Amino acid sequence: MKKTLTLAAILLIAAGAALAQCPMGQKGDGRKGGSMMEKGGMKDCGKSGMGMGRGQWWENPEVVKSLGLTAEQAGKIDQMALKHRKEMVKLQADHKIAMMDYRELLEDNASDSEIRKKSGELKALMNKQHDARTDHMLEVRKVLTAEQQKKLKAEHRGMRRQMKADHGCDKN
Repeated sequence: MKKTLTLAAILLIAAGAALAQCPMGQKGDGRKGGSMMEKGGMKDCGKSGMGMGRGQWWENPEVVKSLGLTAEQAGKIDQMALKHRKEMVKLQADHKIAMMDYRELLEDNASDSEIRKKSGELKALMNKQHDARTDHMLEVRKVLTAEQQKKLKAEHRGMRRQMKADHGCDKN
């Protein structure tokens, strides 16, 4: 019982921290929207936004030019991204279902062992998602030269600063 309460407290703290973050779908004028992906990628993130459509930086002509990205590189990255998105949809669906099952166990006063087992499944699914994101990032890095990777990191830093400024999240 004590461990269940501790787990519930951790989940509440994590949820509070997540809600305290700058809302990605919120405009500077207070309008709320969905996630960046639901709203058409990062194309509305300042004048020099990196994304187009689904947030595909490798299709943004400014970024392609800045990085010196070849059509072959962009094609490889596009194929990898499609495969990754499909994999993530499956993993996220599995996680949502497991979370529903977990909540049901908590509401039904299931045994400690059942709750711990489902909690372990949730952690394993989160780890799979994290590993999939890491693997994808590492695969994309292999397509880029060292100089392109350096330029892309700089582009991402600038984009994050711009997004924070555009959404009123600049904490300075």
